[in-house]
Amino acid sequence: MKRRLLRTLCVLFALALCFPLAACDMEFGGLLGMLMENSGTPEHVLTPEGDYPAVEYPYPPEIEIETAIEWSEYYTTPPIEIEPDYTYDYTYDYPDTTEEPVYDEITEDIPIDPGLPEVVLFFSFDECYTVIDGMTVDHLFTPGMYTDWNHQALVKDYTAEYLCVRGWIAFFSTQLGEIGYCIDHDNYVFDPAFFTQTEQPVLDAAASFGAGSASRIDVMIPIRDLSCTHQIEIVARDEFGYLEVISSFALDKAVDPNAPVFCYWPADLMPALVSNVGISDIESVAMGGNGEYVTITTGELGDPWCQFHTVNGEGFVASYLAIKYRTESPTTTGNFYVGSGAGPTGHGDELRYEMINDGEWHLLILDLATVPAITDHVINYLRWDMFHGGQNNVIDVSYIAAFNSEQAALDYDASVADRYTD
Repeated sequence: MKRRLLRTLCVLFALALCFPLAACDMEFGGLLGMLMENSGTPEHVLTPEGDYPAVEYPYPPEIEIETAIEWSEYYTTPPIEIEPDYTYDYTYDYPDTTEEPVYDEITEDIPIDPGLPEVVLFFSFDECYTVIDGMTVDHLFTPGMYTDWNHQALVKDYTAEYLCVRGWIAFFSTQLGEIGYCIDHDNYVFDPAFFTQTEQPVLDAAASFGAGSASRIDVMIPIRDLSCTHQIEIVARDEFGYLEVISSFALDKAVDPNAPVFCYWPADLMPALVSNVGISDIESVAMGGNGEYVTITTGELGDPWCQFHTVNGEGFVASYLAIKYRTESPTTTGNFYVGSGAGPTGHGDELRYEMINDGEWHLLILDLATVPAITDHVINYLRWDMFHGGQNNVIDVSYIAAFNSEQAALDYDASVADRYTD
């Protein structure tokens, strides 16, 4: 009885397993039969080779991420800020500097700049004396005793016209250069006439030194217009243009009561005039003759002018102003602005004058006592308006000077009269 019941249960269990399999085979069109006959491959099974159909996959849904979330929305206590710890221990191995550095040995010679070449091999300063009317007046040291001289040229006669430096010079160059002078570190003045006839013994002595050329010299330095203390330099320049100061001394000359308080010749006038060309109704400026005058042509405005900055603030004391001129222009009126203040104002400092326009040289002397802006004869500025009105006027000017007396102005003009050829 029990055995029969057990068989019945086994049969029922086997049938229960076969029914689902049969149902699946029917749903898929007999899958077991297809596999047995090898008649196809399911779509999801990859073939060993060949092209595969493209499969499109849907994009994932967009995900929105919320930003800028405040900590207070999720936490009940604020976050803890932790300070960084900088106390790290770093150990470096520095090189040993106790040993002397080793340098490569330099085997080539380093060239040394020789500087400017020497101009003069030898200079003999034999005499120094004053000259009046071409005559030797006073020796400033015993001839031949230059080494014992204190280099102070004391000239007691204010009428002395020249100071002569006599001696001889030997150049390194085979051709003679130039010899000249300089007063108060201003312009160098050279003149071939400073070389004079040279004796053979001088030439022989220079040759024994190895000189290329040599000559006697008489350097004539004009001192008529100088007074008080000035620095004098004797300078030489070789054929290549190199310059050398070969002697220097101080000149202390007695004050000449008739000498110009200041005097501006063409070389002194040119810088101020040229700087105003095209600016203050000055059309052009040119040196005339042999350098004894300046030719000025004015513009179209009728108001040409020039201020002499060398007068500014100097406190010159003078009573008269003089100008040496010539002109043929129809405009004959001009004026100076001069005073004791800081600069031209046009109020009480104008000094008007009239010129003669015959084309000859004339000396115009103006009395500064008529100028209200001048106090105690002190001159601190000077502006020159060549013409008052008119266009394209032309004037030649030789010098502008200040004097203590009218007679001093006349005497000075007479002393330079040989410079002009009408």
